[in-house]
Amino acid sequence: MRRIALLVALVAAMLMPASVAARSTNCSLDVSPRIGTPTSIYRLTVSNVPLDPAGGSVEVQIDIHRLGTKNGALLFVFVIPGVSRFYVDYNAPIPDEPNEPLAPGVYKLDVHTPHIGGCQTGGIFIVR
Repeated sequence: MRRIALLVALVAAMLMPASVAARSTNCSLDVSPRIGTPTSIYRLTVSNVPLDPAGGSVEVQIDIHRLGTKNGALLFVFVIPGVSRFYVDYNAPIPDEPNEPLAPGVYKLDVHTPHIGGCQTGGIFIVR
C-alpha cells in the first residue's frame, strides 16, 4: 500500500505546474545593443528579480563568455531589498584606465540567483 501511495505522490508531483512545484519567477534579460562594436557599451537590464523572503539583499550572478573560448567575465550584483530591476553597463570605460576592446564574436549571457533560486535566464549579444 505504501508503494501505491508513493507512486501516486510522484505522479502528482510530475503533473503539477512548475509554478506550484517550486517558487519561481520569470526574470528577464534585455541587452542593448544586441549587435555592436568592440568598444560599444552593452546595457544588460535584468527585470523581475525575485525578492528575498527574509527581506535581505539578493545576489544575482551574470556569466558572460564568448562562444568557443574561455574568455569572459563573471559579474556579481547585490540587489538591495525591494528592488526587482537593475542594469549593468558592460564594457563601459573606467575613468583614468585604458579600455580593452571586446574581441569580435558571439557572447552568451547566463543570469541566475544562486542563493534563493527563482531566476534563471539568458541571452546573447554580438560584437562585430
